[in-house]
Amino acid sequence: MSNIQPLFSVPRLIFRAINSKKCKLEEFNPFSITVKNIYASEKQVSSFTKAFGHPDNIKSYAFLAGFRTTIQCIAQAPIPSSLLGLIHLSCEINQFAKHNWFLPYDIQVTVKSCKSSNKGLTYQIVTDFFQQGELTIQNTNVMLDKKPGYKANRRETTEKAEIMQLGDSFCSYAINLKTAWKYALLSGDLNPIHLHPYLAKKLGLKSVLMHGMFNAHQCLSSIYKKTEEDLGNVYIEFNKPCFMPNQVFVMQYDDSNEYGVFSKNKKDRYIKAEIKKEG
Repeated sequence: MSNIQPLFSVPRLIFRAINSKKCKLEEFNPFSITVKNIYASEKQVSSFTKAFGHPDNIKSYAFLAGFRTTIQCIAQAPIPSSLLGLIHLSCEINQFAKHNWFLPYDIQVTVKSCKSSNKGLTYQIVTDFFQQGELTIQNTNVMLDKKPGYKANRRETTEKAEIMQLGDSFCSYAINLKTAWKYALLSGDLNPIHLHPYLAKKLGLKSVLMHGMFNAHQCLSSIYKKTEEDLGNVYIEFNKPCFMPNQVFVMQYDDSNEYGVFSKNKKDRYIKAEIKKEG
């Protein structure tokens, strides 16, 4: 059963996020809310289109459109984690029908599962968009609450076999603190690890890091400009933090539907995007 709610004001949303109470893992149950009759922000749509392309083409916009409602759901869900400590692992967007961003729609967000592993607690969060009673878009995100002291067994470099599959970079762009602030104002994601060098270091990071979804939007935008084709559905993995300032490069794996955003020397892959063509 989904709880029908109005969209929270920003102050109320912040209050709920800060004061959310943790439960025990064994007490976790799926939690869902529905917010009806939502209108996309015309200013946000316009800014997104100017920065990356139209939401009909760059479908990762759905993540931004559902971001506030998704946070509203997680902030209320009885979970054994703090909202601010969650790390974004992946984002999958599937479109089932035409969605008009200038007409009202309903959003249902469900914290569907919570699983324990050696890494920590992993959550699957599903955001469904409905227009005129029809499911149009589904955005599935996987988040991690990393276990204290856990250190991933990361590769020092991208494996040679993987590098051999990469073509030349077809897009490169620079990112810095100004880029992060512009995207934060566009997206509503004001997490200090992306915006404040001092606070980022206080939280254990060597520097501020770029929003993972910024690189996702930019990657999909460059692919669309390259192919000039409908990208279809997309699956995005977030691999390594992208510290700023930085110059990153978008590359394709052979002639496949897989792409990556890399550091200049290909040592670090920040995200990997798979374009899931129909058929």
